Amino acid sequence: PRRGRDRYGDRGRPGRGLMERLWDPGFTRDYILGMAEIAARPAREVAEVLARGRPQRLLDVGGGPASFSAALLEAVPGLKADLLDLRGTLAVARRRLRGNPVARRLHLKQGDYRKADFGTRLYDVILLSHVTHDESEADNHALLAKAFRALKPGGCVAVHDFMLDATRTRPLFPALFAVHMLAYTRGGRTYTEREYASWIREAGFVRLKRHAVCADAPNATVLLIGVKP
Repeated sequence: PRRGRDRYGDRGRPGRGLMERLWDPGFTRDYILGMAEIAARPAREVAEVLARGRPQRLLDVGGGPASFSAALLEAVPGLKADLLDLRGTLAVARRRLRGNPVARRLHLKQGDYRKADFGTRLYDVILLSHVTHDESEADNHALLAKAFRALKPGGCVAVHDFMLDATRTRPLFPALFAVHMLAYTRGGRTYTEREYASWIREAGFVRLKRHAVCADAPNATVLLIGVKP
């Protein structure tokens, strides 16, 4: 029908990508609160792993409802964290954190992570959790390059996401999620563990480690960690 052609332009791409939708306050509220529900258990598992290094400063890139930041702040009493995200998202995070003691150690930093400068040698940990599947391969290379610059020597980048095996057909949930990303983002998809490991090494990180997150769940995820020499 004519209406469908006008809306999508016959280009095989979504009429509005996720970033455009996040300027809608109603969509943002529902989306971020949904992310908070999904993140509760994996945030605890990721925080348990990252807390072992006793980091002092964290950058949570596109951290949404602050589930991962808050879990790590609870696990490491001396930690301070910056959460970088869009204004509407930060408003939701601020309401969720009201009354939470860790909020005193969390700075909500407004910005688009694709455009924002992460700084130089500031952080011990930079977390990219459920961010990379929204972005293209080129954008993810750029994010990892910025993370490398922003980390102190010995600091680590932590990429947490749904990841495929080499066949790109397994596990089932990440394979189905790739279709969702095709319809929902401008350039995102689910990537293989091999792709992520290659990108992390190309950015200059060493001593890669893999951790299964919520391994018994149908939507299990993987945490890959690389260290800045």
